[in-house]
Amino acid sequence: MSDTQSNRDSDRLISEFQDQIYYNDLLAEAVRMQQLDVALSIIDRDDFQLDPDKKYDNDYNLLMASVELGWDELIDKVLKQPKPILEKLYSYEKERPYRPNFGLVCLALEKNNLAVIQAIKEKDLAFKASSCLVVSSIQKASLDIIKSFPWSKELLNDGGLLYMGKVKGINLDWKVTRPASEAILRERWDIAEHLIRHPNFDPEKNLLAYKIAKKMRRHSPEAREIADLILEVTTEKSPKLAKRHKRGFLLLGRH
Repeated sequence: MSDTQSNRDSDRLISEFQDQIYYNDLLAEAVRMQQLDVALSIIDRDDFQLDPDKKYDNDYNLLMASVELGWDELIDKVLKQPKPILEKLYSYEKERPYRPNFGLVCLALEKNNLAVIQAIKEKDLAFKASSCLVVSSIQKASLDIIKSFPWSKELLNDGGLLYMGKVKGINLDWKVTRPASEAILRERWDIAEHLIRHPNFDPEKNLLAYKIAKKMRRHSPEAREIADLILEVTTEKSPKLAKRHKRGFLLLGRH
């Protein structure tokens, strides 16, 4: 290869690299100024390569910024990006001093963005999500969101929200609610049923869910049905624990 040809190739590479920096910066500016049409035009360019590490306002990435703005058209286009780019977007978490890190999945749960949650299963994406933020989203999340969410054993049975004192007359001092117990506490009965019937639901790690349901059943027929469902599932998965439930010797610990 001649020196002239080599220089031309180098110039081309540098020019393409500069173009990508320019268009990613321009996209960030369009999002900042809430110019959706401009943002769509940029991402539609055949030569555009999205930088998943680019930070937008509030230290969000592009998908987080789009969810925050409710830009479904842009979300749809970003979700068509290659899997490695999407996994970077889904795995990024904003660091927050003295609070759990905050990422795309928790924001999508908070904003009830079904498309972002559904894409996790559809595209088999790795992601990060703080368990306590996932649990806190139960109060407002739609049933469709909860059904679409990829409930791992860890997210369904470990971690959660630490309570102090009483809630609805129930002593939750130093108790940690999992998704199912939080759903019961917030009277999200359809969500509680779905979580309890989930294959990954572990009755041994959700003792608090049964306690809350038993306490609430005195004044709520829905809570009575949930308590009976927990007992039914526990009988299938942990017969010894079910016998303890029936005898009333429930050792709660910090579950």
